[in-house]
Amino acid sequence: MLFDLDGVLVEARPWHRLALRQALAPYVEHGIKFSTEQEIEMEGLPTTVKLDRLGVPEHLRAAINEDKQRLTLRLIHQNAKPLDNIVDTLVRLKLEGKRIGICSNAKRATVYACMWRTGIVKYIDLVLSNEEARFPKPDPCIYQMALSAMHIPASEAVVVEDHPVGVAAAVAAGIRCVQVNGPEDVSYRRLCEG
Repeated sequence: MLFDLDGVLVEARPWHRLALRQALAPYVEHGIKFSTEQEIEMEGLPTTVKLDRLGVPEHLRAAINEDKQRLTLRLIHQNAKPLDNIVDTLVRLKLEGKRIGICSNAKRATVYACMWRTGIVKYIDLVLSNEEARFPKPDPCIYQMALSAMHIPASEAVVVEDHPVGVAAAVAAGIRCVQVNGPEDVSYRRLCEG
């Protein structure tokens, strides 16, 4: 079982949006704006891709990216908590002998902070972030890496995703995908029914 993180195992999407808005705020004078429409359009993409699409000048990107990461981690530590349905689902999958991986377009520090704060770290066998994958989703790279690392064919894997970007990556990797609307949709029954 391969899970996306944000919007699947933890509801971190609002934290990412808020952190990016706050990181961009000091640069409004440079003409950088991040509208609600852009937030929706670029959801699920790494910050570096968002900054590129927003036209942020190259010399400002590192500082904005660093501020966004710091703010995101703060929000995770303030807000992330275990979700009973997620823990129950992961426990049941582990009892069946399933291996569980997380494949996220988020930074490694963000992924691990979420796993520790929600208590799911003990159920996870593999973690791949945007720092391990050569190309971000919707490219299938991260899911292909997971299949290789876990030594399983695509036909034996299942991906759980909330966003079309991740669904496209799973489909391109040839893996069956269960799409959810958010962490509240994740359940053992739902994953077994497909």
